[in-house]
Amino acid sequence: MALAFHYLYIRWEAARPCQSNKFVGIALAFHYLCTTNFYSVCGTTMRKILFAVCWLSCVVRAFPDNATGDTLFTVYNKGVFTTHCETRVNASEEVTSAVMDDFMRQYRSHIDSLLTWGLKDMGLQGEGDELIVYHLKRSAYDPATDLTTGWLDVQVPGLLTVRDIEVVGHMYRVTDTPPGTVVVQYDILQATGFIKEAEATLRVVRDDELNARCSLDMQVRFGWFFNLFVSQKVYRKNLEWRFAQLAENLKEEAARRSRTHETIE
Repeated sequence: MALAFHYLYIRWEAARPCQSNKFVGIALAFHYLCTTNFYSVCGTTMRKILFAVCWLSCVVRAFPDNATGDTLFTVYNKGVFTTHCETRVNASEEVTSAVMDDFMRQYRSHIDSLLTWGLKDMGLQGEGDELIVYHLKRSAYDPATDLTTGWLDVQVPGLLTVRDIEVVGHMYRVTDTPPGTVVVQYDILQATGFIKEAEATLRVVRDDELNARCSLDMQVRFGWFFNLFVSQKVYRKNLEWRFAQLAENLKEEAARRSRTHETIE
């Protein structure tokens, strides 16, 4: 019975993204104990303890990683990092739609204002970081092409600093969506030397009139030089949390507007 639990647990964890590696290690350790002579020579009490620990590990992993039900994981395949994060939003369709529209508007021409709410606490203003430091300086929108250009400094501490990287992207609201669903797509068309290709999809899907799920799906392939430094471990420590923070910022702003009925300029 214990062996069956171990097998199912390992198969489940192996199918999960890379965030659960430590739990795979734990599962494999218990699996080893239960499939070697160690288990056969254990007393009844020790067997019960092993079974209980394995069972609890399976039960714990059956629930979300935190009490809010938020989701965050990244998978890596052939040079492409794919991140998915999702959080619950307690706000009406009117509020969430306005938040997304304001995010797009300020990203295009009022990046300083957006850094106070939509991009806050994301480490995008040159804050110290042991891995990679980012400084998003300004942006400009060209209505003729519907493209936005942002200027970004990127620093690998102790190694190099690349200034004024031009990040040219197309951010737009997807119109062909189900009722109550808001989708904003952002395609990076150019980020010379830094990013080879990237795209992001922000999506708000309604559960009911006052509750929705806000998700961000991001795919990025770095340029050859930065690809040397951005391992899967570095990505998780340096970038993954920033995408989760973006979803959290949108959630907080929607909740704030629902409470105060205030908007932003």
